[in-house]
Amino acid sequence: PDIIIINYDVLTKHAKALQSRTWDMVIMDEVHKIKNPKAKRTIQAVSIKANRKVLLTGTPITNRPIELQPIAGYLDHKSFGNFFYFAKKYAGAYKSRFGWDFSGSSNLDELQRRLRQSFMIRRKKDEVLKDLPAKVRQVIVLPNKSYGHELAKEFEALSDAVEETSFEEVSFERMSIVRHEMALAKVDDVVDHLADLDHQVVVMAHHKDVVQGIKDGLEALGKTVVTLTGDCNQVQRQNAVDTFQAGAADVFIGTIGAAGVGITLTKSSHVVFAELDWVPGNVSQAEDRCHRIGQQDSVLVQHLVVDGSLDARMAEVLVQKQKVLHRALDDVQVLPATFLV
Repeated sequence: PDIIIINYDVLTKHAKALQSRTWDMVIMDEVHKIKNPKAKRTIQAVSIKANRKVLLTGTPITNRPIELQPIAGYLDHKSFGNFFYFAKKYAGAYKSRFGWDFSGSSNLDELQRRLRQSFMIRRKKDEVLKDLPAKVRQVIVLPNKSYGHELAKEFEALSDAVEETSFEEVSFERMSIVRHEMALAKVDDVVDHLADLDHQVVVMAHHKDVVQGIKDGLEALGKTVVTLTGDCNQVQRQNAVDTFQAGAADVFIGTIGAAGVGITLTKSSHVVFAELDWVPGNVSQAEDRCHRIGQQDSVLVQHLVVDGSLDARMAEVLVQKQKVLHRALDDVQVLPATFLV
């Protein structure tokens, strides 16, 4: 055949055939899926020889600059192919007592300049559509007077994690459990925040029971709500989107995993995160359900967190990470945190 179309999941199965020749052109979509240099799919993808290479993604960096190295190295091996050079130069790499740490960032202005001078064509939304409005992020800090029990459990889990003998032994499962409990506890405050809004709003959460709790609370106040979670089939998914886009629902509530990609919710210019995701790229993708072609207004993104909670700290880190990623690629406005009393 003239054209071979294959997905990342079966690259290893067909590695011998793919590497048996030099192709005229290779095009990889959603190329951030090969961000891990140790993953089998990445190893196979960057082993494909081609005279011309086109790699496409809306989120070149989902979490930290080091994730760009496999992609950049594949496109320009001479400049970016050395992992440790890239890590030390642009990821602030250093050796700790637990081994090498590649989670930082450094020399981002230089990185962006070199990327643009060599192979990166970054078509930002405001360049494609000159009238596409800005995106603004804000952290809304809820008073902690009603969350003593949940905060105590979070503190206990965090203290135990700090006391563990190695990073690998830290129980992220336990941390997730206490964050889930906090998310359920603050459902009423999330509902109160949304109840006063006189415009359509998109709400993103992580757990299905949190989505259901917010839905029940809003419907009790007379709001019309549609939801989209991983339990929805394709018909239900499209019906939820169509209903909201038609203006027939006041609130759209979705899980970040199910509703954070692949849909358009431009009827709203307001996104509220009732829960957070560990990965900044996932949050940015979820924000962009509203901030995309067809949007007429500035998009306000709000993170609702309890003062002193794990999510409050995560929100700060998340917004700072997003600032780092945008500094390596582009820019976005960030408002100072707002405290509700």
